Amino acid sequence: MNKLILMLGFVLLGFTSQAPKNQIDRSKELKIGSKLPSFPKSAIINYPGKLYDYKKSDTKLIILDFFNTGCASCIENMPRLSKLKMQFKDRLDVVMVTYEDKQRMEKFYANNKFLKENNVKIPTIVSDTLLKKYFPHQAVSHTVWIINNEVKAISHPDFVNKENIQRLLDGKTISIPLKDDFAISEIEERSETIDSKGKSLMGSIQLTGYKNNLNSTGLKYRYDSLQQMHVTYINNLDILGAFTAAWAHIKTPKYFLTKDRVVWEVANPDRYFYDKSKSLPYHAWAEQYAICYERKDCLEVSDTVRVQKALEDLSDLLNLDVKWETRKRPCLIIVNEGKTDEKKIAEIPDSDSNLVEGAETLTGYLDFAGVFPPVFDESKYTGIIKVPNGYDLEKLNARLSCYGLKVKESVRDMEVLMIRER
Repeated sequence: MNKLILMLGFVLLGFTSQAPKNQIDRSKELKIGSKLPSFPKSAIINYPGKLYDYKKSDTKLIILDFFNTGCASCIENMPRLSKLKMQFKDRLDVVMVTYEDKQRMEKFYANNKFLKENNVKIPTIVSDTLLKKYFPHQAVSHTVWIINNEVKAISHPDFVNKENIQRLLDGKTISIPLKDDFAISEIEERSETIDSKGKSLMGSIQLTGYKNNLNSTGLKYRYDSLQQMHVTYINNLDILGAFTAAWAHIKTPKYFLTKDRVVWEVANPDRYFYDKSKSLPYHAWAEQYAICYERKDCLEVSDTVRVQKALEDLSDLLNLDVKWETRKRPCLIIVNEGKTDEKKIAEIPDSDSNLVEGAETLTGYLDFAGVFPPVFDESKYTGIIKVPNGYDLEKLNARLSCYGLKVKESVRDMEVLMIRER
């Protein structure tokens, strides 16, 4: 049984766990244009030999993709990388790199259902301590491009495609955004506090597109003692994410903002949020559509007022009206339909169960799946529920019947985020 107890308190935005920047040794870091030092051979699996020889591969394009077995998006991307390797054959080496050991990785490839279904076994450097020193990073996937013993690019894996590979093999250059996990959270170079007429700057508001030298961040604010100004900023977020990040400071999220809770009255929703069902990879999309916002002012106001001003700025600059409204919408409801059958509960197989604490928490579990309409609890059931793996409603209801519960289709008043172009 998966020891997963889901508690109350879901949030709108996810966060990636990263090591503090000052704990990562960057003294040997290689950058774009750097030549590779004389690397010793690396232990490797899923490869014709037990060791990977960089010298014998220096005439190929080598793509090193740092990952670990806990990175779902890395694993999801592996079939695509495998197909590219097959397409370019001996001209391309695609090599996964992980700190995890040989035994763990062999078990991973043997047991991962997704990779087995897609017939994927990519050469993988295991127990790595060397490459991480030369290509330090904080988040995976982290992709390094090497040809003729020279680092040509360091990127997100989204940019590994046929066109970019072919350009490098043809001796051309590629222009793709640098993945820099040590990028600053805000622009360190301060704008002048004196304008062209010699008067003190009283404030400014700026909205730009994606900035490659900044890490993505939700709405934050701080006091700049040098300029004696308050700074409110958002970096490299989609437009929907920028608004929800700001709203989260005012209105504590109590549910996931699923697609059914957003009502679009715009010509092209695709420019406001990333739809992963589209063919364009996320970071390629973000380079076109993500935004950066910054307000500087001398106003002594509360944090709530500061956030409200940010929302007003975003609305005015983007020519949008974004607000919460109550609408009747299709949904699912959890209701009581009988009595708990303890005998049947005891017979539920441990191998096919996640533990969820209470029906209210179950609503968040189902919303997180992203495949159902919004879910409401009207049962008030508070006990532990053994939820089946997967998101099959018929299977779920068969399981819930043991608890005297059922998920039914209905219509209810619910909060929705209205997004209208002016």
